[in-house]
Amino acid sequence: MCDEKHEQRINVKFLVKLKKTPTECYKLLKEAYDENSLSRARVFEWYKRFSEGRESTENDQRPGRPVPTRFESMEKVKRKSAELLNALTKEDFQHCFDQWKKRMERCVARGGEYIEVEHSIVE
Repeated sequence: MCDEKHEQRINVKFLVKLKKTPTECYKLLKEAYDENSLSRARVFEWYKRFSEGRESTENDQRPGRPVPTRFESMEKVKRKSAELLNALTKEDFQHCFDQWKKRMERCVARGGEYIEVEHSIVE
């Protein structure tokens, strides 16, 4: 699944191939994604990477970044899922509901247009 930031990096790569300038890339992303667009610094950073030949649109691995977990069987997936769900507190559910409510309010404010937002904006 492609999140909005990743989607924008793909778009920057595409715009680099179209020989757009970094400023043009930033303006186009700002027009398309409005307040959810990547910052000017991030657009310029990814522009430079793609201009220098980078192909991957994925984030670089950094120390402390979780490594995707692998399961040996569907049964182990079910067991781990149940374990994690059972560990959730009332406060966890309340936080989730509060975040959902904020997104729905934004949707109503935009006349029904739903836009998935970056976590930093919602929280």
